[in-house]
Amino acid sequence: MEETFSITCVTAVVNAYILYHETRNKNQRNHCHLAFFLQEVGEGFAEKGATLVQNYVSQAASSNRILGRHFADRIPPTGKMAQPMRVYKICSEKSKSSTGKRERKETLWWCPECEVPLCMPEHFILYHTELNYLYK
Repeated sequence: MEETFSITCVTAVVNAYILYHETRNKNQRNHCHLAFFLQEVGEGFAEKGATLVQNYVSQAASSNRILGRHFADRIPPTGKMAQPMRVYKICSEKSKSSTGKRERKETLWWCPECEVPLCMPEHFILYHTELNYLYK
């Protein structure tokens, strides 16, 4: 999968260079070689990537999902239901990303701190230890 992604990126960059080169007038074409173009694109990706990673990490850290102390508990009863159930967060999101439809699996367990229903113990641990828990 990584190899396909790399080939796709290289193809996209080369296609961008061709378009860039073809849209410049004759005087501008002589000043931009592929190596210079690749360097500029790489620097742009590095800057944008660093910003995205920084935003992602700060968002995850601020949520206290990974750094805090969390314990599983049963979902508390409501006025209408003695044993309320909720749809699993991770199972539901994983099925939606792979099939396009949410799979409806329900649980009695949740993290009261996060207020998120989770499978016990696999997804509870995964949700509280991984930044990107959907792709693990």
